[in-house]
Amino acid sequence: MKNGRESYINADKDALALLKGINFNPVQRNKGIDAILVETYENSPVLVRVQKENETIAEAAAYLMKAKKTKKSKKVILIQTNEIGLFDEDISYDGMVILQAPSLQIAKCLNKKELTKPSTRTAKSGAATHRLS
Repeated sequence: MKNGRESYINADKDALALLKGINFNPVQRNKGIDAILVETYENSPVLVRVQKENETIAEAAAYLMKAKKTKKSKKVILIQTNEIGLFDEDISYDGMVILQAPSLQIAKCLNKKELTKPSTRTAKSGAATHRLS
């Protein structure tokens, strides 16, 4: 504790914000895990990792799978935040679930131009609303 307690707190606050509404414990100073869910799966910890900005999904998966083995976890969750290296090998590991971050889902939706109409008016308020298909 030579450098003080604050120097050991390095959990990625942006990554952890994606878990809002879920009970979890942030993990400090670990390359493979950002959080461990409070709820367990088959009496084993559920590990969560958020893909880093300049990292491929394959790299993120490799770090998480190493942590899965070390922590003897049966279920791990990888949150994909970008499509860097998307054409890497097929990512499919036993016990791993890959979820796309809402920001990635929205970006993909807008890139596909899936807006059905530019805007519609609601009868009561007259406010413009946008609908996604």
